[in-house]
Amino acid sequence: MRIVLSNSSSRWGGVHKVTDILARGLQERGHEVIVFGYPGGMLEERMQPVAPFEPILKGMDFHPAAVWRAASALRRHRAEVVLTLMRKDTTTTALAAKALGIPVVVRHANQQRLGRGPYWRFLYGTLPAMHVTNAEATRDTLLDSAKWLAPEQVKVIYNGVDPAPFESAEPLELGLPGKAVVLGYAGSFERRKGVLDLARAWCRVADARPEAHLVLAGKGKMEEEMRAILGDAPRVHWLGYRSDVPRFICSIDVLVLPSHVEGAPNIVLEAMCGGVAIVATEVSGTPELARDGIEARLVPARDEDRLVKGLIEVLSNGSMREEMGLAGRKRVREKFTLAEMLRAYEEAFLAELAPKTHK
Repeated sequence: MRIVLSNSSSRWGGVHKVTDILARGLQERGHEVIVFGYPGGMLEERMQPVAPFEPILKGMDFHPAAVWRAASALRRHRAEVVLTLMRKDTTTTALAAKALGIPVVVRHANQQRLGRGPYWRFLYGTLPAMHVTNAEATRDTLLDSAKWLAPEQVKVIYNGVDPAPFESAEPLELGLPGKAVVLGYAGSFERRKGVLDLARAWCRVADARPEAHLVLAGKGKMEEEMRAILGDAPRVHWLGYRSDVPRFICSIDVLVLPSHVEGAPNIVLEAMCGGVAIVATEVSGTPELARDGIEARLVPARDEDRLVKGLIEVLSNGSMREEMGLAGRKRVREKFTLAEMLRAYEEAFLAELAPKTHK
């Protein structure tokens, strides 16, 4: 198949990881992959040795020039199917593909409701042939908000992850004491990620567990507020943005993810690959990945007291952390493999190509 992956986001994040994984995996399985994206970003750099990259996704929604660029690139590459990974892609690449008779599959990464009215019905009811979500929770929300979508149009494909980089990674040189227990957060510093909840919780956790250290990897617009809340709180280490996630995971004992809303967060699967215990909020698809009391301690979102309690419980119990880590590694191998993810996307694409091929 000749497959176009369309990702218009200008900032690196989980959706870029998925784009990278899909491009590499589908190429290895014999498909021709072309990536449409934002010019000059990290995705363009990452795709250079992997797949042709079209730096064309820039401009306002439904901008005639952006749609024309997408249509020209689709014709030039003789695309057979398109997967859009951001909402904005639906207003450009999907629109162009629809006009050219190329089937479109839309991926929904986060648990967000669709709006009502003709705009949303056109964007998500008329243009796509199929929808993909990365969790049952996201699928349920999508169908509940868009009654005009048929259940058979929405398929769940969980993210897959390769354990190998986490098994061979070398820990970061953090310069911490030998008996330190390391709590780590990796991701964007955004309000929806619950980072302010984490900052407030740490001030209490640090007092209760003097051997615990908090390591923060990432960047974002909430960093200034986080630093203000943490103030003189002890044992906080700021790493900035890190691209070496396997090394980060192998340097911590517990991953914390206090999000208010999610999709199916890659960082949870990555922590499970590394055999790391998890404390996370029970939102969106997170409980479908890591189960409470088995791979993780899950707590309600926006509940600082429960977050503090969960963190202290897991940081205090080495045997619990070890059991969670072993369970996480096992679950990834059983349920969240790259091979299964790629097979499911192939199946989705072929399902949309079948009627056209039959004709």
